[in-house]
Amino acid sequence: MARPHPRRAKVEADEPPTLPLTDTEYAMILRTINSVRPLRFDAKCVTRLLSNETKLRLRALIQLMRWSGLAIQDAVKIRKADIIHG
Repeated sequence: MARPHPRRAKVEADEPPTLPLTDTEYAMILRTINSVRPLRFDAKCVTRLLSNETKLRLRALIQLMRWSGLAIQDAVKIRKADIIHG
Protein backbone atom coordinates (compact mmCIF):
# COMPACT_ATOMS: atom_id res chain seq x y z
CA MET A 1 0.00 0.00 0.00
CA ALA A 2 1.38 3.40 -0.99
CA ARG A 3 1.92 5.97 1.69
CA PRO A 4 -0.01 9.25 1.21
CA HIS A 5 2.01 12.39 0.59
CA PRO A 6 2.26 14.65 3.62
CA ARG A 7 0.23 17.84 3.41
CA ARG A 8 2.20 21.04 3.20
CA ALA A 9 1.19 24.40 4.54
CA LYS A 10 0.36 26.98 1.91
CA VAL A 11 3.20 29.46 1.48
CA GLU A 12 2.31 33.14 1.32
CA ALA A 13 4.71 35.93 0.42
CA ASP A 14 4.60 39.21 2.31
CA GLU A 15 5.19 41.53 -0.65
CA PRO A 16 3.76 45.01 -0.77
CA PRO A 17 1.51 45.67 -3.79
CA THR A 18 3.08 47.32 -6.81
CA LEU A 19 1.65 50.81 -7.11
CA PRO A 20 1.67 53.02 -10.20
CA LEU A 21 4.01 56.00 -10.34
CA THR A 22 2.71 59.22 -8.92
CA ASP A 23 2.67 62.29 -11.16
CA THR A 24 5.70 63.63 -9.25
CA GLU A 25 7.68 60.39 -9.67
CA TYR A 26 6.81 60.22 -13.37
CA ALA A 27 7.93 63.83 -13.97
CA MET A 28 11.15 63.22 -12.01
CA ILE A 29 12.03 60.16 -14.11
CA LEU A 30 11.47 62.06 -17.37
CA ARG A 31 13.53 65.03 -16.09
CA THR A 32 16.34 62.68 -15.08
CA ILE A 33 16.42 61.05 -18.52
CA ASN A 34 16.64 64.48 -20.16
CA SER A 35 19.37 65.74 -17.83
CA VAL A 36 21.81 62.85 -18.32
CA ARG A 37 24.97 64.21 -19.90
CA PRO A 38 27.56 62.15 -21.80
CA LEU A 39 30.45 61.03 -19.63
CA ARG A 40 34.02 61.23 -20.87
CA PHE A 41 34.94 57.60 -21.26
CA ASP A 42 36.58 55.94 -24.21
CA ALA A 43 34.32 52.89 -24.01
CA LYS A 44 31.85 52.80 -26.88
CA CYS A 45 29.10 51.33 -24.70
CA VAL A 46 29.07 54.38 -22.41
CA THR A 47 28.83 56.79 -25.34
CA ARG A 48 26.05 54.72 -26.88
CA LEU A 49 24.22 54.47 -23.57
CA LEU A 50 23.95 58.24 -23.28
CA SER A 51 23.07 59.08 -26.87
CA ASN A 52 20.01 61.16 -27.75
CA GLU A 53 18.47 58.12 -29.43
CA THR A 54 18.78 56.16 -26.18
CA LYS A 55 17.19 59.02 -24.22
CA LEU A 56 14.23 58.98 -26.63
CA ARG A 57 13.92 55.20 -26.30
CA LEU A 58 13.97 55.44 -22.49
CA ARG A 59 11.27 58.13 -22.55
CA ALA A 60 9.16 55.95 -24.86
CA LEU A 61 9.63 52.95 -22.55
CA ILE A 62 8.60 54.91 -19.46
CA GLN A 63 5.58 56.39 -21.25
CA LEU A 64 4.55 52.96 -22.55
CA MET A 65 4.73 51.50 -19.05
CA ARG A 66 2.86 54.44 -17.52
CA TRP A 67 -0.04 54.57 -19.96
CA SER A 68 -0.41 50.87 -20.77
CA GLY A 69 0.15 49.46 -17.30
CA LEU A 70 2.71 47.00 -18.62
CA ALA A 71 5.46 45.80 -16.31
CA ILE A 72 9.01 46.49 -17.47
CA GLN A 73 9.60 42.81 -18.32
CA ASP A 74 6.64 42.93 -20.71
CA ALA A 75 7.30 46.43 -22.04
CA VAL A 76 10.85 45.64 -23.18
CA LYS A 77 9.61 42.62 -25.16
CA ILE A 78 6.86 44.41 -27.07
CA ARG A 79 7.50 45.06 -30.75
CA LYS A 80 6.70 48.29 -32.54
CA ALA A 81 4.31 46.39 -34.83
CA ASP A 82 2.29 45.31 -31.75
CA ILE A 83 1.43 48.90 -30.81
CA ILE A 84 -1.81 50.26 -32.23
CA HIS A 85 -2.19 54.05 -32.17
CA GLY A 86 -5.57 55.56 -31.38
